[in-house]
Formats: sequence, C-alpha cells, structure tokens
Amino acid sequence: MGLALVEGVTALGAVDYRAVGLEGFGNPDNYLGRQASRWKAQVESYYDFSGSPGPQSIPGSEKVASWLDRHRPDTFDPGIIYGDYHFGNVMYRHGGPELAAIADWELTTIGDPLLDLGWLLAAWPVDGLSTAEPMERLSDQRRAD
Repeated sequence: MGLALVEGVTALGAVDYRAVGLEGFGNPDNYLGRQASRWKAQVESYYDFSGSPGPQSIPGSEKVASWLDRHRPDTFDPGIIYGDYHFGNVMYRHGGPELAAIADWELTTIGDPLLDLGWLLAAWPVDGLSTAEPMERLSDQRRAD
C-alpha cells in the first residue's frame, strides 16, 4: 500500500498539466520562492483558532523557513501538485494494495510535485501515529470556520 501511495503521487506529478488543459490552473512562476513565506503565514494564522497555542508551539519554525529559503532549488519542473497527499486522502481497491482514487483535491495547484513527495514522507505514520494529524485538525477547523 505504501508503494502504491508513492506510485500514485509520482504518476500525478508526471502528468503534463498543459496537455490535459490545466494551463491556467495555478501559477508555477516563483512557486518555490513563495512557499516558506506562505507556510509562515499559515502558522501565524493559527492564533485565529480558539485553543491554538500559535506559532510559539513550533520551536525553530523561523529557522527552518530561513533554511528552506537559502537552500531552495533555482529551477523545478512544474506539474500538478496535490498539496496534502497522504494515506487519509486516498482509497485502495477492494482486495488489493492498488490505489483506486485520490480524494479531497481542494489544495491542488501547479507547482513542484516533489513537495507532495516531501509531505508524504513528513506525514508518514510512525508507530501507528500520523505526524500530519495536528496539522489536519487545524485544516479541518479552518474549513469549518
């Protein structure tokens, strides 16, 4: 199932978004250059939610954002990026480990598909717990508000 998950995100990133009519769907220009500031703004927006400890609950986030900006690749091959790819957003075929569907597409855009692979690895369950669960709860609360 894990290999099928990686194969699914790899296949999605390999789709020629222009050939399938998604030319104006997202803005790949400076996509990587916008990400660290976007993530910092999202973390700071957690103050808006009752019960959220805010950005101070994530020690070193500013340091990580600075590192990401300094080590950002100069170029990438734009493709379809799902934006929240992990076990909770896919369905598997009955009786086998093959993917049947990828669901919940509201964060999809055109960008660097390698970010989907990075998020998949960051959110990979360890000892039965997903490292993405706290972020997903905040995302769910944001959608409800």
